[in-house]
Amino acid sequence: MDLAKVQAVFQGLSIVNRRTIVFVGNCQLGALAALYRAVVPPELGNEVIYLPSYEAASADQLRQIAEADILLKQVLDFAPRIGDLATNAAVHLVPHVTAAFLWPCSGQPHPKNAPHRYSDGSGPYNGELGDSFLNRMILDQVDPTEAVRRYMATDFAATRRVDRMQEILMEKQRSRDRACGYGFADYIDANFRSMNLFRSPNHPEMPLSLLLASEVFGRLGVDAGVIESLLAKPPIALFPPTETPIHPSIISHYGLKYCHAETRYRYFDEGRYTCEEFAARYMIYEWNPLLGEGYELMRAGNREAAIDTLGQAVERSPRSPVACSVLSDLLAVSGRLTDAVEIALRAHELEPDNNHYLARYRHLASQLSAPKYDHAEAR
Repeated sequence: MDLAKVQAVFQGLSIVNRRTIVFVGNCQLGALAALYRAVVPPELGNEVIYLPSYEAASADQLRQIAEADILLKQVLDFAPRIGDLATNAAVHLVPHVTAAFLWPCSGQPHPKNAPHRYSDGSGPYNGELGDSFLNRMILDQVDPTEAVRRYMATDFAATRRVDRMQEILMEKQRSRDRACGYGFADYIDANFRSMNLFRSPNHPEMPLSLLLASEVFGRLGVDAGVIESLLAKPPIALFPPTETPIHPSIISHYGLKYCHAETRYRYFDEGRYTCEEFAARYMIYEWNPLLGEGYELMRAGNREAAIDTLGQAVERSPRSPVACSVLSDLLAVSGRLTDAVEIALRAHELEPDNNHYLARYRHLASQLSAPKYDHAEAR
């Protein structure tokens, strides 16, 4: 984003317009709150607070809501745990957006899922990544290989009646839209076959995220120039990078243009996996805590231990460009430049379109004169 342009838009505005703005909802409102902080200069004095609606509110949080100038409240299909919100604030209702019919088995976490020190806060296979069909076979102790075979052979478009599910979910979306004065259902209906709008049932991809942000920010009075800058040069990401695989039967049924049966989906920092590979890992509750442990050791300044742990992590998750890149940097700082170049090359080859990995590889390779690195880069 062009921060100079953003600052120019706000020049001359008075600090007397200070406001306390509270966002209450799920991760979608959390992303909007973070983006608002990023695009609206702090010199205006806005205090931006995000409170998750899926948690009970503390006394201090209830006070923040009561004393807010503006309250953005997400409209869901159920009563959130945070409960009723007493406030004198100007209330803006924001609809929850979803296309969960693309994942007809989602919403139920893995039977073994639990928070872990080195995983996402909600666990490695939470409801956003969960699959009720696979869960049933896990509980029935079906052999993992047989379970994956059954899973891939199932026509979920037929067995889960996804057309009817889509009809119901889109009508609910329209109901939420009407309650808030938005029109996201029509946008989703018109574009979900040709555009990748969601990376998981409740995590929008950038096009839809920016549409949501621009409409909400416009109603909050954010200057049009700031919104234009946001749309012209959006942030890298608003939601976790993890993607929930779309089953091939759903892809075929809807004729989705942006994915196919062999599409690989990102799982945290561990790499990308096809739907079938994801199902195989899911059945045995496979994930890699060594990555988180290695990052923690690195942040603590324990470089050699971090190198050792991340080396093991890369062996276990050989498709992880993030782990390769971090390990490469640590090796370079430790003076092991040859090893660093080899690992940096692997990161680049895993994601050849990522300019950061390419630049980092070139920087490290330029410090070596061995011909094989020139040849590797050409490859």
